[in-house]
Order: sequence, then structure tokens, then C-alpha cells
Amino acid sequence: WGLLHLQSYGMVPQTVALLNTCVGIVALLALQTARRRNRRACTERRVTVVSKDALFRQTMSLDMLKEDALRQIWRHLCVRDAARLGACSVALREVDRSLREGQHVLWLDPSISAALSDQRRLYDVDKDSSTVTKNWRPGTGHVAGAEPVDAYSTFFQVKLESYNGHRCEIGVCARSAITSQGLDKSRAWYCDCWGRKVHNHVQQEYGGKMSTGDVVGVLYNKLNKTLSFFENGRNMGVAFENVTALAGPLVPFVSIPFWEGEQVRFLRHPEDIQLPLSVAEMSIDDEYEPRMHPDDNKILVKTFLNRIFLVSADPQTTTVMQLKETLAPMCGYPAAHLALRISGKQLLDPLALLSDMGLVFEANGSHTEEVLMYVPHEVS
Repeated sequence: WGLLHLQSYGMVPQTVALLNTCVGIVALLALQTARRRNRRACTERRVTVVSKDALFRQTMSLDMLKEDALRQIWRHLCVRDAARLGACSVALREVDRSLREGQHVLWLDPSISAALSDQRRLYDVDKDSSTVTKNWRPGTGHVAGAEPVDAYSTFFQVKLESYNGHRCEIGVCARSAITSQGLDKSRAWYCDCWGRKVHNHVQQEYGGKMSTGDVVGVLYNKLNKTLSFFENGRNMGVAFENVTALAGPLVPFVSIPFWEGEQVRFLRHPEDIQLPLSVAEMSIDDEYEPRMHPDDNKILVKTFLNRIFLVSADPQTTTVMQLKETLAPMCGYPAAHLALRISGKQLLDPLALLSDMGLVFEANGSHTEEVLMYVPHEVS
């Protein structure tokens, strides 16, 4: 009506067009403001505060709670929910930033990522139950989680649902180490559940051997950049220091190298440990002592096809030929046709003691040297 009124006073058409444009811009700004208000109203997070005796009950916006109260609520969340909540407002972002400093441990609850996992279909993956099962296809691959391990100090657990006890790799890796060719394990830090820790293809004694039903916990300490592993809630100590990805975040992964039917499961809720806890509380030294295991002080021999043989022998008194003679009936080849390597070095002297070749048992009953058996004429 105002524009028509101005026109009636004899204003030129160009002025009327300019005023129309200004009114349109004002209307557009008003519409965008209303949309932002509606969006804030839709994403506003609310919480119900209830006293222990249930006499007090009030629902309020999270922005109205004090920072200490918000931090206590935050610690009960998993990493995925904490990250979503921290993006809602400036006040919540400040609380989230304080927790990202790493003093408190958040539950990771990893979701299996098809994009980050092995594409050769070596495993059957059930995302609903978060289980990973080795199928009949030969080869070794990996299954990785989507959530970053190093955004906070985090903790996750993997249960060995069906496990023969001959290595299951559980740990973290750089997301950038996962390519179409597989996982570059030189940029992975993991425990193999057979009394060893591995990084950059170097094996060292750590923890003890595990069995079906055991729960492996993984704690990433963001403050100190360390990685620790737990056996059924018992801290086995710091395994690695200076655990950082050169590019991108760290993600959880598991790898089942050997037997068809072996199965692990990412736990949705912690077992044997009551979260929330601080990093200091979870880093307490439990004076871990490995349990006795039926495969202690046995030599683990593998082939190129990932077949496994366990031999009860003392490296201090057993020669190379004696080990071959023990393996011969197990694999179906004459002892003279077998060749052995320890840590990449071929054993040419049949009378040499295994201990002289570098094979020794550690205090936890495992050995860190890889023993490889093959038949040279078949390989060639």
C-alpha cells in the first residue's frame, strides 16, 4: 500500500522499483532469522534432573546447567554422542573442549566402517551385533571402526567369542594407513593376544595368552599419547608411547589372521570396568601377572598359507633337525624337505641349537621371533 501511495504522488518508476528491491531484501533477512530460530529450537538439547529421593524433578536446557554438572553428564556419554552434543551451542562446546584435553575417559562404542575395512570379504560382519567372523576365504585382512580414538581419552573392549588362541590382533591404526591395498601395519599399534605387542612389524613380550571368552580392553591416553591394554578388566601396563597418526585420526581395528570360524565382538557397554573414570584411575598399575595357559613354552610355527603348528620343545636343547623331525608327521612332508626361518634368517645348520638361532621363551611363555616353515621345491 505504501508503494502505491508513493506512486500516486507522482514518483518515477525507477524509484518505485528500488523501494521494491529494498522491501524484498528486508523480507528475506526476516525469513532467514526465523529459520535460524526454528533450527536452534529443534536442536536444543534438554535433560531431566532427578534427585535420588525422586522428590525433585525438573527438565531444563543443557545450557542452563553449570559446567561441572555438564562435565559429569558428558562422562557418561560415548564418544559419538559427546561429539554431537558439543556442536549444539557455544556453552556446550566449551565443556566439550575441556573434556578433549584428555583427563577423563570416554567410552568409544565403535561402529564398524565398511569403507575402512578390508574389501576382500575375508570376514563376515554383523553390524547389528558388532561381530566379526573369519570365513573360509584364505588371507589376512582387517575390520576398522569409524569413530576416532584420539579425539578424547577413550576406552573400548573386544570380546573373544570364539578363539583358538593363536593370535588375534586388536589395537589402533592411523586412518590414513588404510588404503585399497589393505592396512599398513607399520602404522598400527596392537596386542596379538598371544603374549606380544607389535608396532612397525617389531614384536615384543607383553601381557599373556588369552582364550575364548576373554575381554580385551584398549585405553588411549590423550594426555600422554600412550596405549594400554586390559585383560578382563586388569591393566596389563603401558604398551606403547608417543602413539600419534602422522595424518588424520587414529581408529580402532581388529584382525583375525588364521582360523575359519574365529569370532570377536566389539562390546556396546563396558564389562569388568565401571565407567566413568579418569585417566589417572584407569592407569593404576594392577601388578599384572599373566595366567597359566596350555600353550605356554610351545614353539609357534606357521606356513605361508597361515597354517599353525605348536611344538613342545626347549630351544636350549633342541636342534634345527630335531624340530624338523617333529614337524614332519604334522605337515605330511619328510624332514629333509622342510626349510625353516627364524625372523627371516634361514636355518642351514641342522645341528645348531634353536636358542643359538635367536629363539628363546620370554617370561610369559611366548617367543617374539617368527618361525616360518616352508617346502622350497613347492614354493618355487
